[in-house]
Amino acid sequence: VVDGAQISANTGVVLDPVMKTKVTNLGRPAEFLLLQGRPIGAPVYQMGPFVMNTPEELQQAVMDYRRTQFGGWPWSSPSHVHAGTEGRFAIHADGTIERRDMQAVV
Repeated sequence: VVDGAQISANTGVVLDPVMKTKVTNLGRPAEFLLLQGRPIGAPVYQMGPFVMNTPEELQQAVMDYRRTQFGGWPWSSPSHVHAGTEGRFAIHADGTIERRDMQAVV
């Protein structure tokens, strides 16, 4: 209950930051996230995890992500496969390359 009004789960509430607010739990487990901020005074466009100021910037961000995964896709092709001659291998986070003999893998 927020200031006498029962609030259902997964609901946003706008509060006046200079007014006192009473929050009451009705005996059930509850969690809430309290944030405060000021409007940035700029247009905001959002799609998935991307937030930009214009539709064009948003479209460019999505295209960049699809093309490079923001720098995380080091291969020349967007294909999720390697040449058949590569065999079985893994590239670890530290850059170490581990190769496996196909006969040894059952």
